Amino acid sequence: MNRLMIMTTIVVSASIMFAGCTHPAPAPLPEPAPTPTIPAPTPAPAPEPTPGQPSEPPTYDEIVDLLSEAEAEINHMEVYLDNSRFEEARQSALDVQLTLSDVKILKSEADLTQSEEGDLELAVEYFTEIMIGLSTAIDVLEMMATGGWLTWGPYHEVLRGLNNTIDRLTSAQEMGIEIIDPGLAEGIKELDEPIETLSEAIDMLNDEDLLKAVIIYTYIDKIDPESVRDLAIEITQEATTDKKEVEELFYYVRDTIKYVKDPRSTELDFDYIQPPSQTVERKAGDCDDHAVLLASLLESIGYSTKVCFVDTDEEEPFEADHMNIIVTVDGDEYILESTCKDCKMGEYPGDMYGEEYDYAEFKAMMLEAMREGS
Repeated sequence: MNRLMIMTTIVVSASIMFAGCTHPAPAPLPEPAPTPTIPAPTPAPAPEPTPGQPSEPPTYDEIVDLLSEAEAEINHMEVYLDNSRFEEARQSALDVQLTLSDVKILKSEADLTQSEEGDLELAVEYFTEIMIGLSTAIDVLEMMATGGWLTWGPYHEVLRGLNNTIDRLTSAQEMGIEIIDPGLAEGIKELDEPIETLSEAIDMLNDEDLLKAVIIYTYIDKIDPESVRDLAIEITQEATTDKKEVEELFYYVRDTIKYVKDPRSTELDFDYIQPPSQTVERKAGDCDDHAVLLASLLESIGYSTKVCFVDTDEEEPFEADHMNIIVTVDGDEYILESTCKDCKMGEYPGDMYGEEYDYAEFKAMMLEAMREGS
């Protein structure tokens, strides 16, 4: 983006107006002797303004010096990113952008050789690509530092941001290689190392174990006990035992929530997962919506739950296509299959082949992973 510098001059003109007053006429006086008329002097002509000396066009070396300022600001961006100072990094990115805009203006006014013109064009594009790439990295690193990126949508935004940064740095490197002037080329960095580091980060994010953890955490992060605590208290107010409390919550979800399929998913939303309060309001949802609501109700009044991912065809490899909840009551575990409208507490229609993840334990583990990652 070009830097736009607007200089506004305001000229204020003041007019002074005199008003006359009328008085009674005095007694007439004798006529005075006539006074000889003296012609008014002719004013001397105003001196012609002396034109200013024409300014010298900017030199190639002056423009190169200005480019070195852009390089210095990019170094500042890198330092700020290393220290998670994201607002300062954004300000440095803006300074780079403004400096490069000034370089373009000077370049248009300078008397340059074809080689100098080409080198400066490449250098401006080189620093522009790095600045845009690092600006994307600012958003990615800030998302990772503030937590919450290990759910499906933000996770893919991080991946996309890292890939975009690599693309920009790779493009910059290709431009830098073509610069002819050795003096200008001294400010052009080798970008192989940061590109390799970013590529390793992407490989880590694409690791099968981490991807699986992201999927699990996406569901578990939707469990929101506080949002349905009042409802859980109301449902269980007549219950006299722990087991009876769990039964009341199970039957509430089983009998009042209709099973409906998800809307079509998007690129960043592999599964449509409703907040538990929304499932209560709509009185409808698929298996994961049933499970998230039931786990939220149980956790809100102190019960330990596990999210269970079920492979209903029981064929290897494990591919979850269903979800329910397991709850611990008085030391015993019970399957809660609330999408089966004929099942009682602890019943499951068929042989369950699944993997279980404790809600509180897994969420604490992922939150700790986020803190370590930041």
